[in-house]
Amino acid sequence: PFLLRANSAIPASKMAALRACAYLSLWATFVLAEEVDDALADDDQCQGDEQCSFNAVQLRGQKVPDAEEEPEVNETELGASMDDCLQHGVYYTERWGGHHMAGTYRTRVSDADICQAKCAAHPGCGHFSFWSDGGCLLTSGSAFAKSHSGVIAGPATCQTITPSNAISKPEPSPGAPSTSGSNAERALEAQGMLGYAMREHYHVYNPTVSSLKLPSQAPLQTFYIYRATSGKKFPMQNVNAANAEGVMWYLHNEIVRYVPRRFAIDRIIRFKVQYRAPTPLHDKGMNFGVRYAFDSGKCTGPGDCSKELGKYGNFVGCNLVYQYPTPQFEDGKYYGSPAWYSFPGDCSSKDYLHQDNMCKTYQPGGACKGTPTGAGDCTYSYEPAGFVMLDDVVGIKDYTSFARAGGREYVAGFGVSQSICRRYRSTCDKGIHLDFWDWKHSEKYNKLRVQKMKDEFKKKYPGEEELGDAPCDFKKYEYEH
Repeated sequence: PFLLRANSAIPASKMAALRACAYLSLWATFVLAEEVDDALADDDQCQGDEQCSFNAVQLRGQKVPDAEEEPEVNETELGASMDDCLQHGVYYTERWGGHHMAGTYRTRVSDADICQAKCAAHPGCGHFSFWSDGGCLLTSGSAFAKSHSGVIAGPATCQTITPSNAISKPEPSPGAPSTSGSNAERALEAQGMLGYAMREHYHVYNPTVSSLKLPSQAPLQTFYIYRATSGKKFPMQNVNAANAEGVMWYLHNEIVRYVPRRFAIDRIIRFKVQYRAPTPLHDKGMNFGVRYAFDSGKCTGPGDCSKELGKYGNFVGCNLVYQYPTPQFEDGKYYGSPAWYSFPGDCSSKDYLHQDNMCKTYQPGGACKGTPTGAGDCTYSYEPAGFVMLDDVVGIKDYTSFARAGGREYVAGFGVSQSICRRYRSTCDKGIHLDFWDWKHSEKYNKLRVQKMKDEFKKKYPGEEELGDAPCDFKKYEYEH
């Protein structure tokens, strides 16, 4: 505001408009901060509760706002500027004879723009060379050009023309969803795929273990994972998820015994995952590593996350609910093989509020586009595969009316349900006006519950393929030794 006040050359009418914009920007900043605080407060509601496994399977992190339409941009002006910047038919080589700068190696990317973005993100990179087979090489500022057909080269950044009708956008705060990219990429973000569509454009991965730079020979596994949610949209990285048995056990153990349901959970969402284990882990006879927990997007163990991910690559972790590192949930065995998974993403060493662009660039996670190669920074990919409402699964037509009539989905006999059990002992370990969750320790009924959830997905998405679980083959001793 004081800068606006100091410029006396601006007409009074325009000055008023500028001040209004400035105040609006400040107001928007406070609103965004408030939304982030709300999301993180939801994330921490389970702290101090020994029986709470919320941090293992529940959605965590920052809300993702709905995608907005981008302003129209004069593509002719932009395209002309980019063509002037890029050089066709040349490549760059170092003066000492190398084709790439020290500390880098040849990578494969889909186009010259991505290769240039890699150069812009790497300290000391002055030029890039993109070859017709997808090869991308980075060279220093002292490198010189040589002629060669079929190669596109250029500087780390292009000084593009700013179109007259383009709208200037402020830099996002750390951890905020990006406002750049195509409408298609931003639509993916709005579906909970934040950090997925754009990641390949700027990350740098220089592992100390040489095999992590190369594709793995591990088998490709394709399976569904599930998460319980209230409908908020979250990134699908630096989080935990479950198989069908795991998510139903979680709902039974922690959610449906509360009225209203804990954390306002009202649906189960599903993702289709492709996963290929990195070489160091596969060499030890495993596809999955230890299942990490995340606190607001930060990996909190067990063990030293950064050290182990550096040693083995960005592996997907898993455990059966009743096994290490959560043996306290021993009654999970009545659900058969309830599994939880962990998905390390960019900058997993920090929570969402402190994940800046530099951290995301130099600490890439395992998510990548298409079929994962098994290299340390490309172990899994995912895509949304629908959702079902919890009321439809359990058979409640109107939850509000059900609760007002004294209905209870499940009375467990401990914690919040103790007073009901003392007064009406016949209601323990079952519901009131609903029998879907009756008898938690019955393997027979638990199997039927899981199947009902799967049937609901099949009914809603009849054309979707059926996928089996990926067996959790984590071996603690081999992993640690």
